Amino acid sequence: MGPERIIFIVVAIVVAAGFLIAYSVRKHRLRREQTILAAFREIFPQADIRSAHGEPCDFRVETPERLILVKIVLMGPENELIITNPDFWCINSNPRTWSRSSAPVLIPGVKSFREYSPESAKRVVKIGLIYPDCANISRYLNESEVELVRPTTDVNGMRIIRFPSLSDFFAKDGKK
Repeated sequence: MGPERIIFIVVAIVVAAGFLIAYSVRKHRLRREQTILAAFREIFPQADIRSAHGEPCDFRVETPERLILVKIVLMGPENELIITNPDFWCINSNPRTWSRSSAPVLIPGVKSFREYSPESAKRVVKIGLIYPDCANISRYLNESEVELVRPTTDVNGMRIIRFPSLSDFFAKDGKK
C-alpha cells in the first residue's frame, strides 16, 4: 500500500467523522428546539410559536396580548450563570474554583438581544431561558453586592427562567 493510498484513507476517515459529528450536533439541536417549542405550545396552545432564525432571539411566542422573545442559554446542571452587567452573562463551569481572576466564558448575543426592539403594538416580554438547567443564577448589583436571580427578578428588562420552571412561571404570571 502506497503513501498516497494511506493519506486518502485517513482523509476519508476524517471527512466521514466530520459528517457524523455535524449530523449528531444538528440532530441534538433540532431535538432541543422541538422540546422547547413543545413546552411553549403546551403553555400557549393558541399562540403563534416559531423559531426566530436571523433575529437576536431564538424563539418568538405571539399571543393576542403580548410578544414573548426567548433567548436560549445552554448550560449544564452543574454550571452557574453570573450576570456581571447588562451585556455580560458568564458561565461558571466550576463554582467551587471560580474567582474574579477566572477567565470568563461569555454567553454570545446578550447585548443584541437586550437591545432588540421589534415593532409590535403588543407588550414585549424578553426571557433568557436556561436550558436544560443550572445550579445557580446570580447577578452583581455593584462591585461588592450579589443577589440570586429568581424568575420574578427584573434583570435589565428581562426575566431569566430555568426550563424546568417555565410552565410555573407563566402559571404564576397568569399568562397575561
